[in-house]
Amino acid sequence: MNFLRLKLIFFISLTLIIGACTKVQEVENNSLKPIVLNNLADSRDKVLKSLKYKEYDYKNECEIRTEEKTRYCVNIDNVTVSLENGLNYIYAVETGSELNESNEKMTSHVNLGSLKFFKFEVLSEDELKLVSESDLLSCGPFGSTCSAVTYKYGNGPELGWLVTTGDMHQGNAGSFLMAFTAFDKKISQYLNIQTSFSNEGAAGDDESEVTIKDISTKITTVPSTSAKYFDLKINISGKEIKKKKSTPVEFSTVIKFDSKTNSYPTDAVDKFY
Repeated sequence: MNFLRLKLIFFISLTLIIGACTKVQEVENNSLKPIVLNNLADSRDKVLKSLKYKEYDYKNECEIRTEEKTRYCVNIDNVTVSLENGLNYIYAVETGSELNESNEKMTSHVNLGSLKFFKFEVLSEDELKLVSESDLLSCGPFGSTCSAVTYKYGNGPELGWLVTTGDMHQGNAGSFLMAFTAFDKKISQYLNIQTSFSNEGAAGDDESEVTIKDISTKITTVPSTSAKYFDLKINISGKEIKKKKSTPVEFSTVIKFDSKTNSYPTDAVDKFY
């Protein structure tokens, strides 16, 4: 009888211990649940509040950023919320234009737009922590900035940005693709590759004296089993004309992320441009 009573007490005690442990585990799991943000507009407001711009330009409808005595009219244009290892992060892009002394946007062909990247950790509904940011970048023709979109660059949950830009000058046209992501506390460029070139418009009447190129590069991501970053499959196609003789250009390769330089080597592509 005493044995049965002791066994019953042990069983009840064990049940209570397991129940208590289960309850603690539930509380811990609840504390790790991601914070659900209402919408992207809400996230953008949180980013603006966290960056604490000191001046707003009502005429140009933008925040003001000052770098080395140069004023830029900037906006937060691209905001993405990403769940990574149980935590929410916000990826934000600031785009802008340089202002002159009259507080007007500078839009001549020599002026470049501005671009800056941020990554925030969501601490609460009302608080963000800036975990990494880029330097202020110059990008884009005629004072307007480049196009930037978020991009999943590898096997992990982290995101980066793809930036496209291009230019046409005196009949020479070209485009480039750049990629940025966070390396610790600094957001840096890890890819800069030319994606097209044509000088057909610059050849003039005497094409026999000019080497004409019309080349484009197609880039496809390939999952990598041995690295954090995807491999990049490169397909180059086009033509090259010398003394009015056209030669097709065809080339394919796969380039891998170099962890020593935190970048993709592009020598195999650069030689075609």
